[in-house]
Amino acid sequence: MRSELQAIKMHVYEDGVIDQSEVKMLRGIVDAEKPGEEEVRLLLDLNTVLSGGDMDPAFAELLVDATVKFVLDDDGGVPDEKMAWLEANISKDGKTDANEVLILRAIEAKAGGLPDRLAALLG
Repeated sequence: MRSELQAIKMHVYEDGVIDQSEVKMLRGIVDAEKPGEEEVRLLLDLNTVLSGGDMDPAFAELLVDATVKFVLDDDGGVPDEKMAWLEANISKDGKTDANEVLILRAIEAKAGGLPDRLAALLG
């Protein structure tokens, strides 16, 4: 993991909060055009660790935007390998939290539907 990502991850894990300044740092690191797997995995991991905890509302926006950009292909579909990746990363803790529902709903809206395996995560 890149050192700046690791530093933010450790800081958030230590204080148990994602505040405005951390969201700003994350925005500066996450590629706004097409985030990579490493960045999106970090955001999903932070979300899992702090699920239901203290997060600046802007974190949800960043998480959803980055994840959707990473998962959707250029035609707006969800390739099988990214569907499997997303499913594995969302289901790590055995539940689908509010931010993960936002991700799935955004993908559903942009892709015109969700594959059954992802739709099942909505309950």
